[in-house]
Amino acid sequence: MWTINQAYIDGKFVTVSGKETIEIFNPATEQLIGTVTLPSRADARAAIAAATRAQSMLAKTSKAERIEMLKRLESAVLKRTQQIQDATVEEYGAPLSRARWISQYASQSFAIAAKVLESYDLTRQIQLTGRIDNMFNAMGHVVPSHLMDRNLYPFATLQATGVADSAGDRAFDDDEDCASPPPSATIAFRAAR
Repeated sequence: MWTINQAYIDGKFVTVSGKETIEIFNPATEQLIGTVTLPSRADARAAIAAATRAQSMLAKTSKAERIEMLKRLESAVLKRTQQIQDATVEEYGAPLSRARWISQYASQSFAIAAKVLESYDLTRQIQLTGRIDNMFNAMGHVVPSHLMDRNLYPFATLQATGVADSAGDRAFDDDEDCASPPPSATIAFRAAR
């Protein structure tokens, strides 16, 4: 029987501090095959902080470094193909043919991403005019989980009036930022070299 009480946080497996557990049953036999200790909020915060740090580090890598990382991930998953297949059969009750496909798909996803990245230009130029640059800035501060809070954002109560606002949509604008927008701006996304 499995006992899973760790999560991969900040580059290593750590024992989670959560107290709640769930049981895992084989759907074909209905036998208990394991228990999982769910991570706590502190574990989630640690994982989010680690991911934030990793994202800023990843942003500084070159295209070649990113491709190499994807290839290493593909290789690591390929080494676990049989384990992924066995777990798919045991945990989900999947037929063997489906389990084989899933176990191969996992590694192929990294291979496909590496292949796409080889021909992808990490430097793009986007022409921005008017308030669009301010909207991009504002959207960068949106926390997706907050958008699900119906008290904070009551989207269900919004109604279209059918009348255009002559000032435009200024919900995300700071007045001083919109005073005199440049006729166009260029944003370049570059990998560090």
